Amino acid sequence: MINYDYKGYEFGNKFLIGDAGGFASGLTGEGIYFAIKSGADVADKIINEECDCSNINHILKVKSFEEKILRTVEINKIWTKAEVELINLLFKVRWIDKLGLKIAD
Repeated sequence: MINYDYKGYEFGNKFLIGDAGGFASGLTGEGIYFAIKSGADVADKIINEECDCSNINHILKVKSFEEKILRTVEINKIWTKAEVELINLLFKVRWIDKLGLKIAD
């Protein structure tokens, strides 16, 4: 099981990153990219409390968009395995990042 249920990353002086923080993708199951980016933001946050955590904000936008797709797939059981695999492939090549995530804004 992969934890993709994001509940926050900062709890007082304790921080969660990657899968522990729920940053993994519920759609693709991938988490290394988000773990690295969330870890970089948390390191910056520890050093500088004023850090805006732009990587984490971006991750949360991507996750929000992915979770909308997941809900649609769950509601519409007529989606075929091939369609779901195509969606996974599109996320794996990071096409959303290339679009600047305008869809989720």
